[in-house]
Amino acid sequence: MIAIVQIGDIHIRINRVNPVLNNATLIVAALRTFVAPCSELYLVLSGDISYAGKETEYELAAAFLGELEDGLKKLNGPRFVGTVAVPGNHDCDFDEAGDLRETAITGVASKLHSLEVDGKTASELLRLQERFFDFLALLGVEAGNKQRLYWESAFPEARYKVIFRCLNTAWVSRRDEKPGQIFFPHQLVRSVDAKSDLVVTLLHHPYGWLEPNNARALKRCIETSSDLILTGHEHESDTYRKTLSDGTTMNYVEGAALFDQTVRENGFNVILLDSAKTTYQVAQFWWQSTLYEQQPITTGIFARNQKLLEHQFQNNDEYRAFLDDIGTPFTHNEKTDLKLSDLFVYPDLRVSGFKTAQSTKRLCAAQRYFSML
Repeated sequence: MIAIVQIGDIHIRINRVNPVLNNATLIVAALRTFVAPCSELYLVLSGDISYAGKETEYELAAAFLGELEDGLKKLNGPRFVGTVAVPGNHDCDFDEAGDLRETAITGVASKLHSLEVDGKTASELLRLQERFFDFLALLGVEAGNKQRLYWESAFPEARYKVIFRCLNTAWVSRRDEKPGQIFFPHQLVRSVDAKSDLVVTLLHHPYGWLEPNNARALKRCIETSSDLILTGHEHESDTYRKTLSDGTTMNYVEGAALFDQTVRENGFNVILLDSAKTTYQVAQFWWQSTLYEQQPITTGIFARNQKLLEHQFQNNDEYRAFLDDIGTPFTHNEKTDLKLSDLFVYPDLRVSGFKTAQSTKRLCAAQRYFSML
């Protein structure tokens, strides 16, 4: 069983009291019993780690993260595997925004399909996140310009092959951000190794914050290639399962704010996935004055995304021909190269309830016709 601890919107701020920085041991204590049956545990930071993208804020964040990871490593039961993080809009240092940033953002929409991720435009827009990527390097992720919009985190030493796909939706964030203003080059979202046990896509902004046409394209890419999708930003925790018209299913978990003075419910999520029993549990933990209190558990059936499973094993043309080989020569007046599929008739296709020989003859003719399709 796999456990994923989702923490987001920490909003560590310089020259302000950050009471959450004293809560690392309380977070560990809260989830200790819940994650005990698991074999592995991951920590996911879903953006807005800092408040203003300042170096001092990330120094405080690094100390907090170090204490939290130390506590997770000492848990009885799961082995702590590693931490994954994406930036949010608060991880941008807007004091460093130049006069060209707004012009660059305006021009991004027309360049999304041909955007050079290591070009001047992208470099200018990503410049505000330098301190975040310094922080990310502490987690072992060295991201050059080509990897700062999209990167993957995996842990080869883990028992299960879990792939985290990280999207930097905050690269075009503004100081006063409004829904429908974000753009993300969806073509960067790659398919992953079909032999993976779990594919998690992590992005700070839910789709409603993206430009509508771009949101639809990105959603299509993500939903056809993810088992679990984690978001933050809106400070309201929720979990739901989505089923497409073709039966494809994926699971969404929206993160709460770990610290936001303007909302009543501050906390984090813990997700348990048991692929053997195909179960899926999500627990929210809310801050209650002196501790994090577990809320009622959301439980459901966990089914992997069929779009991923379709590509796990594919017969090549040569082997497909071998499987369809009839094994002995036959002749037919309407087809020269008979295959096994030409002769196969489904067992439930039989004469039933027909009284006349003419009806039986018509049915037999229908059987021969459909066997040739």
